[in-house]
Order: sequence, then structure tokens, then C-alpha cells
Amino acid sequence: MNKFADYKTVDLLVVGAGVAGLTAAAAAKSLCPEKSVCVIDKASGPGRHNLSGGTFDPSALYEFLNLAFPGWQDNEKISKFLSRRVLNEQFFMLSSKSRAFRITPQLKLAKALKLSAGKMLSQGETIISVSKLVRVVEAMAVEKGVEIYYSFPAEFVDFDHKTARAKGVRLADKGLDEGGIKQMNYTPGELISAEDVILAEGADGYVTEQFIAHSELERNQPQIYSLGVKEVIEVSRQQYQALGSSNVIRFAGYPLWKPFSSPSIFGGGALYPLGGCRIAVVLISALDWKYKDYSPYEAFCLFKKHPKVAQYLRGGRVLEAGAKLIPEGGFHSIPRDKVRSTFAGTSNVLLAGDCAGFVNMHRMKGLSNAVLSGLQAGKAVSMKEKNGGSLAKNYSNMLEFSGLIDQMKRAAKFRQIISKFGVTLGLGLGNIDFMLPLFNIREDNKREMTESYPYSGKGLFDQADFVKHTGVQHRENQQPHLVIKDVDICKWECARKYDCPCLKFCPGQVYEKMQEHVGPVNTSNCLHCKTCQRKCPYSNIEWTVPEAGGPMYTDM
Repeated sequence: MNKFADYKTVDLLVVGAGVAGLTAAAAAKSLCPEKSVCVIDKASGPGRHNLSGGTFDPSALYEFLNLAFPGWQDNEKISKFLSRRVLNEQFFMLSSKSRAFRITPQLKLAKALKLSAGKMLSQGETIISVSKLVRVVEAMAVEKGVEIYYSFPAEFVDFDHKTARAKGVRLADKGLDEGGIKQMNYTPGELISAEDVILAEGADGYVTEQFIAHSELERNQPQIYSLGVKEVIEVSRQQYQALGSSNVIRFAGYPLWKPFSSPSIFGGGALYPLGGCRIAVVLISALDWKYKDYSPYEAFCLFKKHPKVAQYLRGGRVLEAGAKLIPEGGFHSIPRDKVRSTFAGTSNVLLAGDCAGFVNMHRMKGLSNAVLSGLQAGKAVSMKEKNGGSLAKNYSNMLEFSGLIDQMKRAAKFRQIISKFGVTLGLGLGNIDFMLPLFNIREDNKREMTESYPYSGKGLFDQADFVKHTGVQHRENQQPHLVIKDVDICKWECARKYDCPCLKFCPGQVYEKMQEHVGPVNTSNCLHCKTCQRKCPYSNIEWTVPEAGGPMYTDM
């Protein structure tokens, strides 16, 4: 691999070595082998910051593999990785702390009637670990000649407003202490000059959100999010066989919502088999909850204790844990350049994957669209090279031609309806979302948190143990990347009105009470999920990019 000094100027720079970014880089390099393509990522290695659910429609991945790696079917490693399929799927409604009933027949009926609820079924899809998928695609990208650099956090896109073009991306400074003083190992952030830039940082990307704010991109509706909390647990052979190596179980209800009662939090849980007596357990909570004391981690633990879930996990050993945001705003939250009529890009900068908001809320999946958008971004680079024209316009056309924009449009109102009417009524109305108008929604932190969460898990669970299993680490004395904008707001307003909800909602236990106010005491625990930035009721927490570090996922 070349020294980084040789790559201060590249043809294509991709920010984010996730599925979307690596697919884009490998596709571009395959179609334009003469181009210099570089990927940078703030994580310490491939897949370290990548977490997703467990099932995946592989059709977009097949399209990418056919383009970049003809004959991939003969590759035993790839074929084995994609071999685990969903052959049986069950859905349960958890009606209380101990009761459950099957709702699979109702969802199959909804599918037959072409209602949106039926689109959640994932029969025939592939069961995967996204961390492993990233490592597989990364190896392919390197084989194609893509240069990939880890522990290279990006600070901002250097955008020239006079020419309306990005010059490149500036890296973050390294070697500053807690007070911002330069240490012996200080390295100023360099500018990587690039002809074209693809941002693929994942949900609520730091560079992406800055770029949207300072460019001509805008959203019709604010982006809203869910937080996914996940563990991989090693269980007994009997428990694993009881679940089944090709069986996926999904859950609605407890502890997130109860029909026509409280709580009312959009989301759900799932169990996925990963092989080797390992089961992935996930709980997803929408951030527009109205409970000032809600803890996604404690709700996750309550979910695991439900008898219908616990029978597969009881006595198991946690191997890994993590948490990550999911963008759920849908079509109307995709950034767009209204002047140039382009989706997810402007001029020579493109957005791919979760940072663009390409999550299909009818199917409640975004990983396949991450691959699909990355592939179209790579093709757009090639099209510009061969035929000229605007990179962003080429990309926008490719997104429409691929069907991605059309599927996003079909689910365009689903999440807004739930936000407007609540979970019970919203899920019902979501089946006829095409007949309803678009409702305006607010950012997640604008939802008034006046109620108390009805279930308590306080003191019953060891959150420190959860954090330990994320493998998270940062250099202890680096400049803090979590900034409280106004301490007085925490002390005099948030504490009195909401009792400091960041103490509860942070899955990494970063925030603690100090002498007179709450602050990010344990910044080294930060999982980079950015829940604090999106859920603080006063928008008083700013997540900035650390010089390196974060979770160390391997099988998430």
C-alpha cells in the first residue's frame, strides 16, 4: 500500500468505509481502473463501526458482484458468507411482561393484500453480520486497487462556493490534549484534494450534516431516527436448535408499545441465528419517544427477560454488544439540490447509504439500499468520466433508474403517519399511506418529554458490562469530542424540567452528574451513535469528530 503522502491528491475520495462507501469505491475502480480511488474512515479497522440488523436482500449485492467480480459464485468464501437464508420467519406480539401471541398469519395476509405491513416479511433473505460484510467488500476493493486508510477522521468538506465545487476533504487534527493544547505527537489535519467526493459515513454523519448545512442541499422534512441496541450471545446447543439455524423471530409490543395505552414507542425486537450457537438479539426504539426517563438499554434488557425471548438466551454468554442510529425519515428527508433537481448530491459531492437516508420504512431495512446507492455512485463517477456532465445529476438519474427512488417514494409517508398519530393508530393508517396527505413532523428532540416510562429496569442490569462488550476505546487525554454548548441550560433548565434525560438515553453511560450539572464524564465510552446530539431536548449537546477510537465491532 502506498504511503499516505502519495495520496494527498486523488481522483475520487470516499469518506466512510462502510458497505455504501466500499461498494462505491470498488465499483468506480472497476469501471475506471486508471482513476486513483481512496477511502478514509475514523474507525481503527474494517467493520469496527458497522452495526446492522440481521437480514438482508442480496439482490443489489449480486448486481455489484456481477459488475466488479464476474465469476464470484466460484469464490467459496463469498458463497459461504451468503449461504444462510431465512427459511422460516415468525412474528409475535408481546402483549405484556409475560404474554405473547403469534401474528405471522396476519402479516402473511397483509402481504397477500399488498398492504405495507406485509412488506416486513423477509422470507428468502440472507442472514448476515454487517461487520463481516464490510470486511468481505473491503477485501474486494483492495484487490481492485482502492487505497483504504483507517483512523483518518474527516473534519469537513472544503467547498468553494464561488465555483460550487468541493476541493476535497480536511482531516481532523490529532495530538491535542483535553484543553486543546498541542502535544508532542500533534499532527494538523491535512487537506486531501479530490476531483470527486462521496460521503458514506452512516446515519447522522458528522461531515455530511455540516456539508448539508453549508451547501445547497436541503430536506423537505427533518430526518428522524431510531436507535438499535444489539448483542451477540453464545447459547447452548439446545437453545440454538430450538431457534433454528434458518429461523428469524421478530417481536412487537412490550416493552415499547401497548395498544391504546402507554408506552407508545415505535420499534421492535428480533432474534437472528448467526451459526456456531450464536444468536443476535436486537431492540430498535424510535427517538421520538415522549418519556423523559426512557433508557433504550434498559428497555433492551427488559425485552431479553420476556419469557418468549429469554427461552433462547437464558444462561448465554454475551460475546459482543453495540448501538447505532437508523435514519427513518424516508423519501422526504433525503437531501436534495432543488435548484439543480438532484437527489443526495450537488456538483461533485454525492451522499450514499444511511447518511443520505436511504432506509425503506415499509420494509424497515436500509442495508440493501446502502449497497445499491454505493453501486450507483460508482457508476455515476464512471459515467461522468466517459460522457461528461454533472456528477450529481448522473447520480440522481442512476438512483431513479435503479428503482431506489421509486421504492423510497412508495414508503414516503409511513413514518410521518406514525409520528403524527402514534404507534397503534399509525401502523393501521400506514397500510393506506398512499391515500393520506404528507404530515409535517418535528425533529426527535422537539417531541415534548413530559411523561414517565411505565416500566422500570433501574438497578436490575449491568450497563457497564454492556459497554465493555462493545470494545470501545479512545485515547483518554484527547480533546473531548462531546461538547455541552451551555452548561447553565443543563443546570437550570434541563435538570429541573426533564431531570437530565441524557443520563438515561446514552447507551454508553457517557453522561454523569457532576457537582452542579450533568456532563460527558466518560467520553471514552462513546459508541459514536450520536443519540445525545439528536435527543437532547435543548439541542445542547454537539458531537464532534474524535481524533480516533470508538467501538471495536467484529460480528455486528
